[in-house]
Amino acid sequence: MLKKILNTGITPELSNYLRDKVYLSNAIAILLELMGVGFTFISFFFAPKTILLPIIGGIGCGFIVLALNKYGKNTFSRILVATLPSVTSTLYFAFVVQNDEPIINSLYLIALTFGLFVFLVADQREPKIFIPLVVYMGLLFFFMEKIIYWIDVPMSSSFFRRGSIEIMNYCIGIGMLIYLMWFLLNKNLMTERQNYQLIQALEYQKQEIATQNEELVQQQEEMKAQQDFINDRNTKLSRKNKLIQHSIQAASAIQQAVLPGHQQLERYFSDYFLIYKPRDVVSGDFYWVCQHQSCTFLAVIDCTGHGVPGAFMTLIANHLLDRVIRIQNITNTADILSHLHNNIKQVLRQEETQNNNGMDAIIIKHTQLPNHTFDIQVAGAKNGLLYKLPQQPGLLETKGTRKSIGGFQNEEITFEATTIHLPPGAILYAGSDGLEDQNNFQRKKFTRKRLQDILEEHAHLNLTKQKEALEMALEAHMSQTKQRDDILWMGIKL
Repeated sequence: MLKKILNTGITPELSNYLRDKVYLSNAIAILLELMGVGFTFISFFFAPKTILLPIIGGIGCGFIVLALNKYGKNTFSRILVATLPSVTSTLYFAFVVQNDEPIINSLYLIALTFGLFVFLVADQREPKIFIPLVVYMGLLFFFMEKIIYWIDVPMSSSFFRRGSIEIMNYCIGIGMLIYLMWFLLNKNLMTERQNYQLIQALEYQKQEIATQNEELVQQQEEMKAQQDFINDRNTKLSRKNKLIQHSIQAASAIQQAVLPGHQQLERYFSDYFLIYKPRDVVSGDFYWVCQHQSCTFLAVIDCTGHGVPGAFMTLIANHLLDRVIRIQNITNTADILSHLHNNIKQVLRQEETQNNNGMDAIIIKHTQLPNHTFDIQVAGAKNGLLYKLPQQPGLLETKGTRKSIGGFQNEEITFEATTIHLPPGAILYAGSDGLEDQNNFQRKKFTRKRLQDILEEHAHLNLTKQKEALEMALEAHMSQTKQRDDILWMGIKL
């Protein structure tokens, strides 16, 4: 209960200085209550006319101080502590001492003790409060004796001069001083203990911070070492990446040189379009054209893989096509595919290495007849041919054999050739599956049906416009996603 009263009005928002002052004013308020009760008891029996003074200056003042502190009016409560008890004690003194009587030392001690309250509840850190209170106490002490003799009250102080009452007064005054000294000492010891605990906590925190700083320094050193290592690796990787990029660019230039150029295609076909989009600079798709024995051969091939591995396969296939057709004079398209199949297995030693790389392909051989029509022989390895007859709606198709070139295939399946006769102006379409398998951001494929629909819709246009229509449709389909495979698609006009 006492601890709760002493902490009346103390909130976390107060500074340490104000918290101590409020705490001290609460302690003095308790002291005033006790003294007020004591002197009210004395006055009741020996000086009834003075009973209001200890009630007002002691009991009442104590209650008011606690109430002011409770509601945050701590400045007013301290001013009240420093003034009201000293005024009422002086008036009490004046009421019981007459003009012809000497001053009562025991009461004088108590009145002077109240002057100490000024220095307890305020100090030089608050000059606006401290200086007026010091002036007030100085004037009160200076005029105290005069005030006593100015007030004329028909009351004798003889009963206050009894030994028992004087001893009681001395006990109250000395007890008040001892109470204040004990309270201040206890408060000081408590503050020192708190300061010592705070110092210990600060020392502990200091040691913790020092330890953490050492750990941070070690971590920074480790991070610096890791950063240096990463920077060194990044530099090496960047250098290697540049070398790889240069190598791939050189490989792309070589692959472009191997592929038939614009002039060569123009020489063999009256009109054509070409969509050629490698996924990774170099491509696993390629096209091949040659003229041999008055026939024009066109091959559109999709090798296993893409990028550098696919590009290597295109070089092998290009070389093998030259050897099969130009050197070995094999001109039947089905036989060309069969020889490519066997040669790939031999060149890659697939029986020995278990390598399963290969390719899907379509070989087109067209021969112009004397009546200006064309004899077209087609053989496909999983790839078919689309073609459009002039003045007729829709696209026609020849299916390829369900067998790839190279790798481990069902050898009982043989490649088959299909022969068709076409008039001038007919258009042939062939390509890899990269275009029709390209997905959008919803993972939906472009599809072969959509490809055919676009070609049918724009078949009446020239091949340049057909190419633009296909590229625009592909670009819109690929929005917000990446190219998943090499893309090759060709259209040639007979």
